[in-house]
Amino acid sequence: MKKLFLLILVLLLSLTGCQKPNKVVDDNKEFDGFLYSEFQALLNDDLISQHYQVYNPETYQLLRPEVASLGEVSYESYQEQVEKTDALIAKFKEFKYDSLSSRQKVDYDVIMWNLNATKELNKYPDFDFVFSPMNGYQSNIITNFMEFRIENKQDIEDYLWLLKDVSRLFKDGIVFTKQQAEKGYFLQDYTLDETIDLIDKFTDAKDNQLIVSFKDKVALVNDISEEEKSAFLQENEEIVYSQIIPVFKETKEALNGLRGSSSIKDQGLAAYPNGKEYYATLFKYKASDDISVDDAFKALNDYILSWLQQYIVILSGAEGAVDEASNYTLPYKGVDEILVYLEEHYPKIVHPLPSIDYKISYLDPSITNPSISAYYLQAPIDNTRLNVIRVNGENSSSDFDLFVTLAHEGLPGHLYQNMNFIQTEANPYRLSNSFIGYSEGWAMISEFFMIETLDFEYPETATILKSDIGLNYAIGALVDIMVNYYGYDVAQIEEHFSTTFGFNLGTEAFQAIREGVISDPASIIPYGYGLMKMDNYYNEALKKYGDKFSIIEFTEVLMKNGERPFVFVDKDIAQYMKGKK
Repeated sequence: MKKLFLLILVLLLSLTGCQKPNKVVDDNKEFDGFLYSEFQALLNDDLISQHYQVYNPETYQLLRPEVASLGEVSYESYQEQVEKTDALIAKFKEFKYDSLSSRQKVDYDVIMWNLNATKELNKYPDFDFVFSPMNGYQSNIITNFMEFRIENKQDIEDYLWLLKDVSRLFKDGIVFTKQQAEKGYFLQDYTLDETIDLIDKFTDAKDNQLIVSFKDKVALVNDISEEEKSAFLQENEEIVYSQIIPVFKETKEALNGLRGSSSIKDQGLAAYPNGKEYYATLFKYKASDDISVDDAFKALNDYILSWLQQYIVILSGAEGAVDEASNYTLPYKGVDEILVYLEEHYPKIVHPLPSIDYKISYLDPSITNPSISAYYLQAPIDNTRLNVIRVNGENSSSDFDLFVTLAHEGLPGHLYQNMNFIQTEANPYRLSNSFIGYSEGWAMISEFFMIETLDFEYPETATILKSDIGLNYAIGALVDIMVNYYGYDVAQIEEHFSTTFGFNLGTEAFQAIREGVISDPASIIPYGYGLMKMDNYYNEALKKYGDKFSIIEFTEVLMKNGERPFVFVDKDIAQYMKGKK
């Protein structure tokens, strides 16, 4: 925690009489020990998670897993996860809540929320398509190995050990997918086409990135001989050519053989039996909130209307801003100049950290996903110099696009948010919990904050540029709900937009958005809904405090308890709105 709130005891005798101060409870050492042991158990059985989350396993007394497994996928494995989570929840409930300190109560609440949300998701294995375009094995596996840290001989051996398990995982995934398809649960044809395109891009590449990147990393390892390096390079090539590429091609053939197996044609999750129930569960997890889908739908409608109203006001009185926004060219060129600007200006938004280390590079075109502009890879919790940002150059059409992307992934976005919380020395088990609605919401609002720092001739220009982003993601999230929860077709979507907002993007545009949310249900929710939540907090605070508003104090409230569900952020914001520190 970067800064503590001062607690001022105010005696309002005429209203409440004398109040006893709250009892300060010390940390429950048994509870912290329990969390620590669960963190160890989590990583002792998962080599790839252990490798990514910690730099020195010995620091946390972690054991080396006996089996190099990339995970299990079967109907039985989902049920096992539900049972394991139930058992862990029961362990948490053994602790008396009042015995915990205020910090531990936050950890308890946040972790329990995550356990329950994850457990509910695992009750719906029919809907978990392991070869979906954005989150499927064919994408995640490549990223996991491309980003695998290699600094010594043990890292090389672990990499190759895990790489040999890819074929097994894909084949298990094929079996599981066939079982789903037999019940009518399968990708739409256009969704399948996206997955096939990604597979082809990987298998057809002249210079396979699993070979190129491995070679580059091994070349920098100092504790092995040139002969050993050569042997490792040869082993990697053999695995890629004899196992990885063949199983990718086998997956393509198997998926094509299942084409048309979906029992619903060009429809969202709502058309499936239990589809609405699953979507509500998925929405909660992706939004990181307890809000009902119905209420979220209303809130997103209101958010879109608020942007449209602002835009109308600007059009009627600041036409120059419209022209400036339409023709805006960022004065900072390329990654280096933009990063310098962000590093110099992010302290205007949040408390600066003593130092933030990271490296940034562009993704090779052979492994890019058209749905992803960039991604941030968090450093191990015990070595924060190893942050990584990867940019998909094919998705950045201008320096301004690159600017908001780097603000989102870097400063003050994901990079800052993660490093800020790690430096509070939070319990490592708490650090292993993530809440994508919060994290993407923060990264999205970070784009807004940094746009506000730019110099424009017209102050309304920033609002227009932000509205383009806000409307894009809010509309996507709204259509996601329409299609996957309410079962809207294109005509119904057009009717809603015409009636509610007074505009219509057209059949072709809405069909494209609709196909996108059918392909990856709720994937846009963390961005559209998360941004709305953060932006609403911001606007509420601006309205409340006016000239006395401090963005540093405001963002401190968002940051102070780390990544967490919005139901808990709501409480922190409500306390902040009662009066500034």
